[in-house]
Amino acid sequence: MVRQADRSACNMVNLSLFVCTSQTVGMGASIFHIFDWNTVEPLTFIVTSWWLMLGSGYYLYTKSDFAYTSVFGHFKEKKFNKLVNE
Repeated sequence: MVRQADRSACNMVNLSLFVCTSQTVGMGASIFHIFDWNTVEPLTFIVTSWWLMLGSGYYLYTKSDFAYTSVFGHFKEKKFNKLVNE
């Protein structure tokens, strides 16, 4: 059960890193190759605001920062408790 919880937490953290990397690459490509800054700038504001709301919601829900170690522990504990209670 501990390995399953570790694997699940690792997958969630890796998914988060993939989403952040995709956003960075997507915004960079949009700004420099597809559109121009005047078109993409409002989108960057909206996306940044969305991440701020998501991070604030995480903090209010868990009372901990969105750092790699605390997020990994949170996802691992959540999955482990779910597996134990099944």
